[in-house]
Amino acid sequence: MAWGNTPSAVPIPMKNHHHNGPIHPQPNSRTVIHETIATRAYELWIDRGQPADQANDLWLEAEHALVTERSDPDHVSGTAAGTD
Repeated sequence: MAWGNTPSAVPIPMKNHHHNGPIHPQPNSRTVIHETIATRAYELWIDRGQPADQANDLWLEAEHALVTERSDPDHVSGTAAGTD
């Protein structure tokens, strides 16, 4: 058998010649978006005293805030950037 055709019991991972570290999800990937909304909804829930039966409302509010921020980068959590 030739050297390159030798079967291996352990698969050899392909080398990424353009990136030496771990590959991170893109900022617009579904996973990152979901985690961002979940984190923001959780923060809203904590800030509001952990209200019962408001999970859907808080999720939608967090989702809306994310969409607003992405469409208007100067908009941050209900205030314009640089103002208090």
